[in-house]
Amino acid sequence: MFRHLVAVGSALCTLALAASTLHAQQLLDQVSKDFGSVPRGTILSHQFKLTNQTTAPLHVAAVRTSCTCTTATVGKLELQPGESTTLMVNLDTRKFSGSRSFTVYLTLDRPFLEEIRVLLSATSRDDITLTPGQLNFGRVKRGSQAAASVVVEQHALSGWEIVGLENENGYLLPKLTKLERPGATPAYQLEVRLRDDIPVGAWHADIYLKTNDPNNPRVRVPLVVEVEGNLVATPGELVFGQCRQNSTNEKRVVLRGSAPFKIVRTEGADDLISVSPASSEAKNVQVLKVTFSPKAQTGEVIRRMKVFTDLNGEEAADFTVQATVVP
Repeated sequence: MFRHLVAVGSALCTLALAASTLHAQQLLDQVSKDFGSVPRGTILSHQFKLTNQTTAPLHVAAVRTSCTCTTATVGKLELQPGESTTLMVNLDTRKFSGSRSFTVYLTLDRPFLEEIRVLLSATSRDDITLTPGQLNFGRVKRGSQAAASVVVEQHALSGWEIVGLENENGYLLPKLTKLERPGATPAYQLEVRLRDDIPVGAWHADIYLKTNDPNNPRVRVPLVVEVEGNLVATPGELVFGQCRQNSTNEKRVVLRGSAPFKIVRTEGADDLISVSPASSEAKNVQVLKVTFSPKAQTGEVIRRMKVFTDLNGEEAADFTVQATVVP
């Protein structure tokens, strides 16, 4: 009898894990990430896209990780059908050495009770260190000529050298300098500047340093930056959720500028969506009223709106309108 109970329990656990894996594959664009081999001290970051593929609102009740060296945050905890957000994961290689695996747990309580697992793996190398752990610019204004730097040190090979670098992103301008420190371990400083015309948005990139070590010929240096324009729309995604046919629904979008401005015109409006500014005066902050009035059709509606202002040389601000029309 006991053997039968154990067998049944094992089968139920297997089915539960299979269901969790299936839901993870349906909701996330990736269910695992291997960061590979990196210098100890590197701060590794990765964004997973989380999309509500169900027909009901989805709610993330909790996010936790299997290790203190890993942090995870969800951009938005409540998602309407078809709505997406990001799961941002950071891995601090200062807190471990060698090859390790980690798990991020997402607990859902609507529309079903589920724990979804995301698997991470990385190898933290003790022979090379990176200080600080990444080229982290933070939030910068477009055209501000921002710069960030890191120091790479080799602790095991006295004749170790960096012989070149690989950079596939033309908006990043890297400069490598060998640090002259008699009697100390080989070290280099990598400084990266942003081109003035780098596009607005969140950027995640990697620069690879080529070395003379045949066993480890490339060193990865991650880069993170959020570039803001002089005109920013908040929120960038305006989600109405489920709206009934022949209803009227209103929300607000806030535009912030680097100087007082007026709204000249908008693009993207149609018979379903209208956009109207709350003021005709020049202000640093303008509020837009967005009205969604669905007719007889049902289903998902996605529109990209552009807002043009009188700010000299500034591109239009844009935001997305999302809704699902139900009977």
